[in-house]
Amino acid sequence: MVSVARRNLFHEKTRLLISTGGVAFALLLVLALDGLVAGSLAQITAYISNTGAEVYVAQSGVRTMHMSASALPLSTADEIRGVAGVERVEPILYAANAVVAGDNRSLAYIIGFDSASGRAGPWRMASGSATLEPGEVVLDSAAAEKLGVGLRDEVVMLGRPFRIKGLSAETANFVNSVAFVRLDDFAALRGQAGTASYLLVWLADGVSPREGVERIKTNVPDIEVMTRAQFAGEEGRVVRDMTAEIMVIMNGIGFLIGLAAAGLTIYTATLAKIREYGVLKALGARETWLYHVVVEQAFWSVGLGAAMSVVLALTLSSLFALMLPSVPIRIEPGSLAKAFIGAGVISVIAAVLPIFQVARLDPVAVFRR
Repeated sequence: MVSVARRNLFHEKTRLLISTGGVAFALLLVLALDGLVAGSLAQITAYISNTGAEVYVAQSGVRTMHMSASALPLSTADEIRGVAGVERVEPILYAANAVVAGDNRSLAYIIGFDSASGRAGPWRMASGSATLEPGEVVLDSAAAEKLGVGLRDEVVMLGRPFRIKGLSAETANFVNSVAFVRLDDFAALRGQAGTASYLLVWLADGVSPREGVERIKTNVPDIEVMTRAQFAGEEGRVVRDMTAEIMVIMNGIGFLIGLAAAGLTIYTATLAKIREYGVLKALGARETWLYHVVVEQAFWSVGLGAAMSVVLALTLSSLFALMLPSVPIRIEPGSLAKAFIGAGVISVIAAVLPIFQVARLDPVAVFRR
């Protein structure tokens, strides 16, 4: 059974290439759209995920950064520093603002951080430095390119000019980018001395994020305390509800189209061999044996097509990272499993359907044809 299925599939190389290529490009559509959604949401929560802080603290009732306003007295940071298991607390100030360079404008989340420690600032630099003097800023490299500016150029934000000291990487998404300034510059310009928007907390070794959250909640009342995973999850959920709904719908439609294309490819390839299967049945082959043959061929086609689709998807992801860093494609295991299982099921159904016709054939009728 195995040898017949394999020989039948690999005998015509051109037909094999067409069928596996069709499956590969159908699955590529699914993986690319799924990757766009996953990548875009990951970029939006990139700051939260990459600072290294295990716990985030906000004003009571505030659970996100996007479309939220939070204000905490700096004395809260001192209280949290006194909690057992807390190693470090870094305050940040945060606001959405336009970055202006001549006639060009770009929306950015401005984060004021302690430049001396650098713990709450950019995690990866493309060029320049993140150690800022008064009046200096770190812009995202992709945003700077769109604005037509570079190192040592000036941009206007928060109502005053800033000189670009560094260009960061991985800090732009399809909505906006992140810019970093000194905490004291931000506080002076916005009149927020003595306050913080959020507090980032690093825990001592051996203290889990959940344990740290419970300790802080117990000792410091009237604040919102979340683990990094919880905070990123809330941020992603809000952004998904507000801006990515259309992408999720497109992804669902693309998934259905991709599966339909994969199924049609396998169905057509099986149908092209239906006369041969009819002859085998007329010569005494059992129907169950024929089903085994076409199902195995379907799995071979899907397996080869899936491998090709992964290579194509990773190549596409790398190209997007180079050419469109603010629109990333992120290939995740869950996406691969969903696409491959769906393609496997629909392809088996598509391969078996033509055999139903063979099963109903009179063996004598096959030779008459």
